Amino acid sequence: MTTSKPLEIELYPPQLVGQRAEFSWAESQPSGIYKKNNFYLEFPASVPLERVPMSLWWTVFLLCIHSHWTLLRPCRIRLPLHLGDGEAEVWRRLLKSYAMTLDALNPDGKPRPDVELIMGTELQQPHQSLTGTDLCATAFSGGKDSLAQVGLLCEMGYHPMLVTTTSLMPPLLDHHSAFRRRAMTEVQRRRNLELLEVSSDFRETWNNGAAGELGYPLSINELSDTFLYTAALVVVCYARGITNLFLASENEVAANSVEKGLYLQNSHFMYSALTQAGISTLLRPYGLHYGSLTVALQSSQVQELVTSRYRDLSDLQCSCWRVTETHQACSECSECKRLAWVSLSLGGSPADQGVNFVWMLNHYNTRPTQSSQKRPHWPNHFVDAGFRTQIVRAILSVSPAKIFKYLLRQHPLSLVDGSGWRALRQFQLVREDTRREHPGPLPLIGYRPGYLQLLQEPIRERLQTILADQFEPEAEALHAPPLANLLTAVAWVTQPLVENIQFQSKES
Repeated sequence: MTTSKPLEIELYPPQLVGQRAEFSWAESQPSGIYKKNNFYLEFPASVPLERVPMSLWWTVFLLCIHSHWTLLRPCRIRLPLHLGDGEAEVWRRLLKSYAMTLDALNPDGKPRPDVELIMGTELQQPHQSLTGTDLCATAFSGGKDSLAQVGLLCEMGYHPMLVTTTSLMPPLLDHHSAFRRRAMTEVQRRRNLELLEVSSDFRETWNNGAAGELGYPLSINELSDTFLYTAALVVVCYARGITNLFLASENEVAANSVEKGLYLQNSHFMYSALTQAGISTLLRPYGLHYGSLTVALQSSQVQELVTSRYRDLSDLQCSCWRVTETHQACSECSECKRLAWVSLSLGGSPADQGVNFVWMLNHYNTRPTQSSQKRPHWPNHFVDAGFRTQIVRAILSVSPAKIFKYLLRQHPLSLVDGSGWRALRQFQLVREDTRREHPGPLPLIGYRPGYLQLLQEPIRERLQTILADQFEPEAEALHAPPLANLLTAVAWVTQPLVENIQFQSKES
């Protein structure tokens, strides 16, 4: 009996051509994922790329592409350079953490071999570690999370740099819509901030449906997009001497469970708290610190910050991936519905997210979406239940009179053509169904202070002051198990590079 050889991927050294960094690799056989085996990152002239050491370019390369390898197991990855033993092991453990989740998401439930990293003999050259500064930067997409981080950093007394990444992925227009462009222009003007745009063709390299073809209920961009944002952020920050890097990751993305000794994450693990902690440890030798300012907040609380506390940014929100040239939001996906209800319940306007509330109500489907999974993936199950609670709370806090006033203010013509009255009636039916399904009191949605220990001082203290002013804290017992799981997993992933993990570290 013969067995096929595992796929081998050989990575070639990154190349710098002016302000463009080029990355390429070769496959021993077609993987089915890639349309082409190369991509670039192009930076504006204000980013001095000559300051970035080759070892960090390798880290950027691995950041962009490493999550794909878990889909291709068994596979061998060949690098010409020799990573330090600790660094290589952190990458292996990150890959293992993804693999456990992917195997649980795959309906056949069969574990696959680990990714094998095979290193060459080329040694990394010494590099400079940035000294600690008060400078901050945040990845910016125009969504509610990145807008909330802009508001938080400004209120905390920082003047953050914003770094956005633009990369086409036809047929989607999420990176090239006029609404996103407006958000990028206006956030600079309204907050007097610098925004740097990095362009790339990375999202054009893959077949986005390849993960589904392999049995995983995900698209490739759900394994890759935030790694692209992080990679661009890392280069910009090191070149410009900025030591504090942030990419928003809500508390839902930190959801986890331990089953049969396996640590399972939310399916969007590309920017989970565990993944961010591992990446931060890999970046620490360069003097960089990476994390999220929204890790203690649930989705509705992030929306509350944008709607209530940072109202000057609320109309810039671009959160729907189905954006078109003429519509800022689709008004029918679960994200649009949830954010519209939450915004309205807080006195905001769904129109700020581009949601047509009249259309949404007149096409409202209250039946829950049936999962295509043969068995539940518990972290996603918990997150879906939490999202449902947020929607229920918002619907029950809105009265018919409030809906009518909103329609009169925002959609007056709908009350003339009858669509507004139909929407109002539909709202009453939705509200009655919701109250019937949830007759009792709903749990408080509080912020989760325990997760703030993932951040360094003085960021943590300044952030906690704002969150405590805006929200009530949730009882620790309600989130203690997943937090304990997370901290245990973080210690395991980062241990090869940090002998004694201490999140209560002093400011460097």
